[in-house]
Amino acid sequence: MNNIEDILQAIFTGLVVATFLHNTGRASKATEICKECLIFLNNKVLKREGDLSNLLNIKIYTTIFRAYCLIPDHEEAENYGRKLLHI
Repeated sequence: MNNIEDILQAIFTGLVVATFLHNTGRASKATEICKECLIFLNNKVLKREGDLSNLLNIKIYTTIFRAYCLIPDHEEAENYGRKLLHI
């Protein structure tokens, strides 16, 4: 596998785990994993993957937003909601 495929696989795996954690009531852990996915996604290698990168950003920010709504940390939820709207 090349570098892009490895990064994308890590992001997709992270999103699956974050969604599972969110659905099982562990929202704070879900936000941590999503933030790590954002670090991978903001890698320079993925900058040229425009549409895919944009879709992954939307999914990650949606998951973080939903998780912060459960915690409830409404200030962080609002921050990530704004970022989601900006995308």
